Amino acid sequence: MKNLTQPLLISLLLATALLYCTSPTEPVLDNPYDEQSEAYIPTPDLNTAPVQPRATSAITGGIFETDFGRVIQKGVCWSTNENPTIEDDCTNDGEGIGTFESIISGLEVQTQYFVRAYATNADGTIYGGQRSFTTRDGVPEIETGSVTEIRAFTTRTGGIISDDGGATITERGVCYGTQQNSGLSDSCITSGNGSGAFEVTLEELTPDTQYFVRAYATNAVGTVFGNEQTFTTRDGVPSLTTTEPFDIGDTFARTGGTITDDGGADITEAGVCYVEGTGAPDLNDICIAAPIASDTFEVLLEDLVLEETYTVRSYATNELATAWGDIYNFTTSDWPIDRETEVVNVTNPTTGRTWMDRNLGASRAATSSTDAQAYGDLYQWGRAVDGHQKRNSPTTSTLSSTDQPGHGDFILAPNSPSDWRSPRNDNLWQGVNGVNNPCPSGYRLPTEAEWNAERNSWSSNNANGAFNSQLKLTRAGRRAVQNGNGIDDDIKFWYWSSTIYGERFASALFLDENVAGVGGRNFFRGNGFSVRCLED
Repeated sequence: MKNLTQPLLISLLLATALLYCTSPTEPVLDNPYDEQSEAYIPTPDLNTAPVQPRATSAITGGIFETDFGRVIQKGVCWSTNENPTIEDDCTNDGEGIGTFESIISGLEVQTQYFVRAYATNADGTIYGGQRSFTTRDGVPEIETGSVTEIRAFTTRTGGIISDDGGATITERGVCYGTQQNSGLSDSCITSGNGSGAFEVTLEELTPDTQYFVRAYATNAVGTVFGNEQTFTTRDGVPSLTTTEPFDIGDTFARTGGTITDDGGADITEAGVCYVEGTGAPDLNDICIAAPIASDTFEVLLEDLVLEETYTVRSYATNELATAWGDIYNFTTSDWPIDRETEVVNVTNPTTGRTWMDRNLGASRAATSSTDAQAYGDLYQWGRAVDGHQKRNSPTTSTLSSTDQPGHGDFILAPNSPSDWRSPRNDNLWQGVNGVNNPCPSGYRLPTEAEWNAERNSWSSNNANGAFNSQLKLTRAGRRAVQNGNGIDDDIKFWYWSSTIYGERFASALFLDENVAGVGGRNFFRGNGFSVRCLED
């Protein structure tokens, strides 16, 4: 009995030990619990990434927290039902562990979906936690921009797409028409794709017409329109004013205009029309077109008649209309005088004579003997203020048979007697009532004797004495009758007197080799010299 009991006890102990040492049943990886033993079996962690929903797609993915051996496939599965598995729609995002991204496509708009990350190896498939999301409606948010730069034929507008609704904008632009709620069947202008701001130019519009405009945006879901804007194109009629005539001489005057509004269409021509007498000038009368460099323009009216009344008004033309400025009347003077030079008097205490403080045509009294702004104009002896005196005036070789040539050209006369007039006239500049006295009213050219008296009062008979006198005379040079060239600027001066000198010459105050003198000295009357006016 004793011998039988001991072997039985040993067998029982061995059986018990064998029971506790046996491995558990192979687990099902979809379930972390062993159904036979109900013992928890550790599995790797796989998290489903947050979802970024769009209208017909979404972006999500997975994150491995622990190793899962050799992963042969991973991705996400989704469904409109909870706990989607690999039996539902799934992505295949390759092998291996680590963070991965998945793009889900082919979704329905405004639909709730459930999604889980998954990973498969040789032992089975595991899933991450479930996430749910709802796709967007796909409707973009768009606002129509303001309408700007409204013209007769064009304008600018646009839009701002602040949200694509969850679907990429494939086309955007503006639709417009003369009826409300313009759509794709009306006139439309595209402006690329994508969200954000855009701008377009509307062209070939009808002047003076009301339009309605809406921005639009198109994506895979459809097309939406922004709010409606309205505008009316310009009528195309310009507005302008006429410049009151100025610098009125015997045969010329200046005027012009200012375009205050082009009417919404580019100005193609602008100028001035005028007639003798009164009335309203139009394009059938004498018209002078002006260069259109800016909104303000100026023209010179030439070949006018002495003591004649004229009527003038400006005009501006564009593609649609010609508009007119206001009307002015003016009367030419009975003789040509300088009206540009400011009259400021200076008096020589020695001679007691009062002079203008600057040369005719000068913009100021001299600050030095070589002050170019004080040089002024250069006159041919006996000629009026007709434009020839300007240092850069055109030249002509045609002599004048009258006291007023009727133009502003510097007349060349290289051959003796080198006078601009043929036959000559010795009585053109004598006194305030001289035929062509260029000085302002009440002033005249000095005689030879008056120039000599002035010179004799200087502190020295040279350039310094001339400048330090009350007249502040400048070394303004001269213009040669032979070729019209300027000579000796900054070096010498010549100032005409009203006194003639023989049959071909006229007397002048001069500075030569820094010595001043008064006399004829072969000063041909066709030369261009300075003029300083003396109060009568």
